[in-house]
Amino acid sequence: MAAHHRAGQADQPPQDAERSMTVVQPEPALRWARDRRFVLPLLATAVPLTLQHLLSSTRNVANTFLTGQLGGPEVAAVGFCGLVFMVVTLAVSGMADGGSVITTQVWGSGNVARTRQAVALTLLASGLIAVAASTGCFMWAERIAAIGTSDPVVQSIAGSYIRVAAWMVIPYAVICSLEAGLRSVGKAAVTIRFTVIGVIAHVALAHGLIFGRWGLPEMGVAGAAWAAVLSSALEALLLIGYIYGTRNPIAFGAGDLRNGLREGLLRKIGRVGAPVAVSSTSWGSGILVYGILVGQAGTTELTVMAMMSSVETIAMAFSSGLAGSAAVIVGQGIGEGQSEGDVWKTG
Repeated sequence: MAAHHRAGQADQPPQDAERSMTVVQPEPALRWARDRRFVLPLLATAVPLTLQHLLSSTRNVANTFLTGQLGGPEVAAVGFCGLVFMVVTLAVSGMADGGSVITTQVWGSGNVARTRQAVALTLLASGLIAVAASTGCFMWAERIAAIGTSDPVVQSIAGSYIRVAAWMVIPYAVICSLEAGLRSVGKAAVTIRFTVIGVIAHVALAHGLIFGRWGLPEMGVAGAAWAAVLSSALEALLLIGYIYGTRNPIAFGAGDLRNGLREGLLRKIGRVGAPVAVSSTSWGSGILVYGILVGQAGTTELTVMAMMSSVETIAMAFSSGLAGSAAVIVGQGIGEGQSEGDVWKTG
């Protein structure tokens, strides 16, 4: 009987065999991409997020432009440090982006209490990464600088920059987590105003502290590092003030943190956020390794790469904004219980 069954399978026409193996796919997404139900929510999130990424990238451009007036070694040092902190911030923002997917899902389901828990635990996870990275950069600043170049002058400048700028990562984690939470609840446009303030503060402080303007001490490259720390702290404080001052739905308390931990929400955020963080960090590490190889070739080569990297961050802002907004829409669709086909079309 089994032999007869196998023989029947062998005699099956090729067309029938191919038809039986065909996987039914959801309907093409191109039609959905022109649907206003998809386009309008996408633009509502993508435009503010892209503008935000563009504004944030101007900090690197400002650092490169301002330190360029000091000399080639300074530009090379700041450029290499920018690559180091790109890897660190990608790890932090990757965890925050992963957490925002969970936040969007629970917000889409209408569970406000669990939304607060998700934001709280996203901040906790991102904050732990930030504290570990800041501590490591502070303790091994000179060793990290020595990896990027054999020029002792550039090593000294880069080491002093890393030691100060390391503490910028902690307020950056607060900014990423809270902004991700605001995007999840449909308040993406609100975050732009705080980014603008942060960028203006950074440029003004960097100009004043690098060259000693407006009564500020002349600190050179270290001034750019302090500008990054202070402007990030200001932006984080403004975000916190807005969220709690307006009683935003993501304004969490200690009880939300405890309840989220008790219910295992941190593990769920980690399962989504960790792969994103690892993927982003791996990509950034590749760019960093490229910078290290260029740095070993000479200071001039590293200086040129530093200038090009600033332009590159602006170019990446568009794709990052679109991808981030799509993630928000997908997460909200899952939380609202949309069909798999609709979610597939969105992604």
